[in-house]
Amino acid sequence: MNILPQKGFTLAEILITLAIISTVIISLLALLPAGMQASNEATEKTITAVILEDLHDRFETEQVELVEGDIGTSEQFFYDGQGVYIPPDADSQARDRRFFWAEASIVEVDPANLQADTAAGPPSTELMAIRVNLWWPVDATSGSPLRDDPGTSVTYYATSLAGLDWATIDPAFRPRVEF
Repeated sequence: MNILPQKGFTLAEILITLAIISTVIISLLALLPAGMQASNEATEKTITAVILEDLHDRFETEQVELVEGDIGTSEQFFYDGQGVYIPPDADSQARDRRFFWAEASIVEVDPANLQADTAAGPPSTELMAIRVNLWWPVDATSGSPLRDDPGTSVTYYATSLAGLDWATIDPAFRPRVEF
């Protein structure tokens, strides 16, 4: 009788292999939420940058009237989840996609935040400070933010290219700003 040696793995070898594989899988699964959170934060920062750049362009190209006080009461700045501007006269389908709301206002310039350029002299006294608060998410139906504090707040310092008294000379004047 010819006895062939049996080939295969022992139960101990299989258990050790399963223990190693399960440890690796559990470690990878523990990293998954952190990776998803980092991805979501990167996406939010990118969309926030796109929205702030759009607002900057609107201020600079006279698409927004810069008057003392809250700008947001005369024009609403709504954006969808991808950072695309939704105009105030948009249809209901576009308004239902509102996710970000920006509020812009001209505020007092804090001289402590300004630094003098040694070559140019003291900072300009004709600066305007434009504060932009960006909230998300917002209720798509009402447009009101779902949280109490803005997700981000940015202050732009700008100066009118025509001077601060130009509106008294020409009442139809809309100031253009230089950043």
